[in-house]
Amino acid sequence: MSGSVEHTDVGAYALGLLEDDDRRAFEAHLAGCAACTAELADIGDMRGLFADIEADAFTPITAAAPPVAPAVPDRPEAPVAPVAPVAPVVDLAAARSRRVRRAATAFAAAAAAAVLVLAGVAIGGGFDSSDDAGKQTSAEPGHVMPTTPSGTLMLTGERHPAQGSVTGADGATGAIALEEKGWGTHIGLELGGVRGPLNCEMVVVAKDGTRQVIGNWSVPAKGYGVPENTVPLTFHGGTAITKGNVQAVEVRVVGGKTLVSVPV
Repeated sequence: MSGSVEHTDVGAYALGLLEDDDRRAFEAHLAGCAACTAELADIGDMRGLFADIEADAFTPITAAAPPVAPAVPDRPEAPVAPVAPVAPVVDLAAARSRRVRRAATAFAAAAAAAVLVLAGVAIGGGFDSSDDAGKQTSAEPGHVMPTTPSGTLMLTGERHPAQGSVTGADGATGAIALEEKGWGTHIGLELGGVRGPLNCEMVVVAKDGTRQVIGNWSVPAKGYGVPENTVPLTFHGGTAITKGNVQAVEVRVVGGKTLVSVPV
């Protein structure tokens, strides 16, 4: 294999799509390639998400049929050109087909991974309706959460602040909970004291200053966690930023001010 081809085999190797010979060759390459080793580690945590991808789901390139030799007149003195063996062409086509399937599958995995990283909530996030019937009580007196992924994370994750909430602009209040994951950080939010109509977004701020929007929603006129609607909004989303590198989580008005910032 050439060096460029070896590097493109990372996704296929992670998904177990390489032929035995190619797998052994790639493992030999992997032992001396830091870039492929790092990329393989990044893909490893997401392998289960692509376990159902079949290599044959992608259309292979079909090799062109070998050219047909022109008819030879039936004369003894006319030499007949030898016909090239077909087997090598078929083998080459099969090899190309395997390469195309592996490259296409690796591309699909990379594209899906990009969606997870960039969309945030596509990892499994969303906000919970105030109509959720089930409730669960925390150790904090009077504090209840819905029996939903967001509510459960707020009760079981690493909570900030430890009790109560942080107060921000216009009486908005917020608390967060963090849960470390192989792909990054699962983040829960409890938001109150907000009246609408507003379009809000949750922003993760990393210690290096990187900012990443991991979800947005509309606040209705009745608001959340206010006298007109005492139930707070609970939300959960995901980020590729690791838990140890999260500095703060903000709730902002889209295109406007920060309503509340919760430090970690």
